[in-house]
Amino acid sequence: MLKNRPIAYTTLAGVLVVSAIAWLMRGDSDSEPADSTPQVIANTVAASERDSSSPSDMGEPDSSSATADAQSGKPSALAITRQEAWERERGYMSAGRTHLESFNEGQLRDLAAQGNTAAIAILAGRYLTVDPREMMELYEQAAVLGSTSALVSASSVWASPWISQNVSTMRVSDNPPVNMLAMLLAAQLRGDNVLAPERLQQMKTDYSFTESEIAEACEGAVRLYRQLKARRLELGQNYFDNTPSALGQEYEEGSHTSATCGESGAMPAGRKTGSAAHGP
Repeated sequence: MLKNRPIAYTTLAGVLVVSAIAWLMRGDSDSEPADSTPQVIANTVAASERDSSSPSDMGEPDSSSATADAQSGKPSALAITRQEAWERERGYMSAGRTHLESFNEGQLRDLAAQGNTAAIAILAGRYLTVDPREMMELYEQAAVLGSTSALVSASSVWASPWISQNVSTMRVSDNPPVNMLAMLLAAQLRGDNVLAPERLQQMKTDYSFTESEIAEACEGAVRLYRQLKARRLELGQNYFDNTPSALGQEYEEGSHTSATCGESGAMPAGRKTGSAAHGP
């Protein structure tokens, strides 16, 4: 192979020279636009760019890679790893846990007994049309164990008239929309700035809350938070870790979608969750 390389190079050079002469003879007529990159080359470049932008599987990133990511505006591999850990602790379903959806009820129950909040959430979802009371009790169990995504899910299903009229678990108001808002605000008190802000913003669009309803939801969120915390401590668990996600959103200021509730009562409107506290 090595002996044939000079011949190959010579042949290639000849082809290029002939091509150049033919182009010169054609002149300026029918000239291609400057951005007319051949599709094969364009695809190759795009694939190369994707490969270069994908994090390499090289283990723990060092400080230099973290700095490079920060300069490019992208989160470092370490930040992404920490984000994934935060989401697991808050009960979010990660790509590595989707296999749980294929588990039967017995398997999910075993995992639930071990405190696996993702398994509890999957189990709860299966009871939506079978036994909504059991579903809400499972969501509450997951919330006690630290899941904030369970509170977001519970808020969503509470929109069902049957559930809002017949289920008492995590009920802090007889007004369904207010109860839904209270659950989301309780998740916000837990530092959830990943999914809770989106749902809060959607509720702001779907409902026109009065100031008194917002105040009721805020008081209900504090009450619900304390109930969950009390049950958690009874189980011998530590206090909640209410640290927000470093890669999550910042709550909107000046409306009920901001962190207007605190465990000790209402806080000034517009306070952000970036300073959310640990513990009780």
